Formats: sequence, C-alpha cells, structure tokens
Amino acid sequence: MIERAFSALKPEGRLVLADYFTDIERKLNPHAVIMGTTMMASTEKGLCFTHQQFSEWIRAAGFIGLRLIEPIGFQQSFVASKPRQSLETS
Repeated sequence: MIERAFSALKPEGRLVLADYFTDIERKLNPHAVIMGTTMMASTEKGLCFTHQQFSEWIRAAGFIGLRLIEPIGFQQSFVASKPRQSLETS
C-alpha cells in the first residue's frame, strides 16, 4: 500500500501513516504491544510490525524527508514526501 500511495501522489505530495508502532524488541510502547497481541489473537495472519520496518518500507518506496512524530501519547505518525521529480519519471 505504501508503494501504491507513492504512485498515486503528485510530486511533493505527503504520506502520513499513523498507528501504534512497536519498537524492535516489541516491549516499549504498551499500546502497540496490546494492539499487536490483539491482531495476532484475532486474525489468521495477524502480525505486529515495528517502526523500523515501516521506515524501511517508506524509504524503499521512494519517499524522502521521513519524520516520525508522536502527536498524542504512544500513537506515532510517519510523515514523508514524494520527491519533486520522482525516480519513476526521470
């Protein structure tokens, strides 16, 4: 979906991705750990992805200027931009 968002955005468009992301050890953000546990318990293929995984996927899609902000307690948002001239048009 991140790659689809990149393709759909105009140059300099912004991606905002908000969730309860866990740390790599999956123990520091209690809300994210609870959400991940709920996903694993209530879906066949439920997983809990880390903020490191999401940042890698966002960069791999071609986004730049990646920032991780925490607008409210424990919920984090990634904000990134599509370059002025993307690699797909150069």
